[in-house]
Amino acid sequence: MTNFSLYIHYPFCIKRCPYCGFATAVEKEDLAVKYREALLIELKQRAIEEPWRNGTVETIYFGGGTPSLMPPEYVGEVIELVRGLWRFAVEGDPPLPPPAIAGRERTGSSEIAGGESAVEITLEANPETRDIKAFRGFREAGVNRISMGAQSFDPEELKVLGRAHSVDGVREAVVMAGDAGFDNLSLDLIYGVPGQTVESFRRSVECAIGLGIEHLSTYTLSIEEGTPFARSVKEKRLPNPDPDLMADQYEVLIELTRASGFEHYELTNYGKPGLFSRHNSAYWQRTPFLGVGCGAHSFDGTLRFWNRRDTRQHIAAVHSGKDPREGEESLTLADVMQEQLYLELRQAHGLLPSEVNRLCNPEVVEELLNSAFLVWQNGRLRVTEEKWLMLDEIVLRLQNRSHHPD
Repeated sequence: MTNFSLYIHYPFCIKRCPYCGFATAVEKEDLAVKYREALLIELKQRAIEEPWRNGTVETIYFGGGTPSLMPPEYVGEVIELVRGLWRFAVEGDPPLPPPAIAGRERTGSSEIAGGESAVEITLEANPETRDIKAFRGFREAGVNRISMGAQSFDPEELKVLGRAHSVDGVREAVVMAGDAGFDNLSLDLIYGVPGQTVESFRRSVECAIGLGIEHLSTYTLSIEEGTPFARSVKEKRLPNPDPDLMADQYEVLIELTRASGFEHYELTNYGKPGLFSRHNSAYWQRTPFLGVGCGAHSFDGTLRFWNRRDTRQHIAAVHSGKDPREGEESLTLADVMQEQLYLELRQAHGLLPSEVNRLCNPEVVEELLNSAFLVWQNGRLRVTEEKWLMLDEIVLRLQNRSHHPD
């Protein structure tokens, strides 16, 4: 193990959004304190395990839930602990090695290079949970990137989504983050919201871009099993998201981001040049990542494993010295090939010719090129930007099953 990314899950929120399917819970202070203690214990446990021992941390991501509910002093304590347990990547290090895929071995140097810390440290924040003092505290603790859940700039859509913040609250939070020294700020937006129109979504995108942000993450509303939204759809109190409407909204998104100097570098993400999410890119490139906290997932290059989702069960396991993982999956060669095809095509750079030959059915490639679903660009095969929303169907058709082992 040389390089990996670290994900730290904080499940607590002020309230639970009705569409959310993540491992989250409404914050209770006594439980939150025990959970924060458990995170420190789990980090120490993982640091002595293979393959994470003696590794180099490339990125840290505090996700949730609402990590901005954590005291800035605690976030600083976590970052310092991680710095003591592992080496931090620094300027001048060799780039991340290529992903371990079928037919290629992972290589890379673990040599320590000189220079300043190059670790991207992101913290997710909700507009209603922070003030200027807290943002300054996070910046002083070492956080250098904020990902903020705006979701919409329409008051009625925020109500439908069950969000606790207001439109003005988003604007104020962005200004506060900038005043606190953050110059790498991402906003989240959702489209396909019940009652949302193409024009209301256009206004949300324009508002987000108008705040001078460096990055935009956008998501189609998904109906997750077990959520209040799923029950409402089943009982016909809410409509299912309209795919035709979302396609029209997606076209607006492409138009506005392109005109504003953002690069559409991944299916759901747009960034100013040089300010793409390095942490999320590590997932898409299948580089190793370690997840700590309830429901967190990890990947060591071959094995995937995940922790218990239940917060209390997770805390109890960690405090008693037990392994908090709930399950694991060892990927077959066929799994790896399918995963690589999907993940490469959800990124703008697409597939190299050698990867196309190994992973794709050549007849289907030709069909999709002729129908403008695929295009050769800069020597790589990629999904046409306007067809990216159909990625699942495209990948299903492309898979070269004749090359897959039984």
